[in-house]
Amino acid sequence: MASNHYDTLKVNPSASQAEIKQAYRRLVKQFHPDTNQEADHDQIVRINAAYEVLGMLKVGSPTTSNLVIIE
Repeated sequence: MASNHYDTLKVNPSASQAEIKQAYRRLVKQFHPDTNQEADHDQIVRINAAYEVLGMLKVGSPTTSNLVIIE
């Protein structure tokens, strides 16, 4: 299943770095095993991977529009 990093973090491709960081923190709290006993490990991995890429990129650069995770 292929998933866009922006979809994984549930943000708009034009989201600011602050919005990306806020979405990341919200999702990590939601899916963290300490707060959710039924947490999906793969979901946390996808969230972390998406934030690792989007958190370091300058939003609006040509490379951010085509980011895809391939599993």
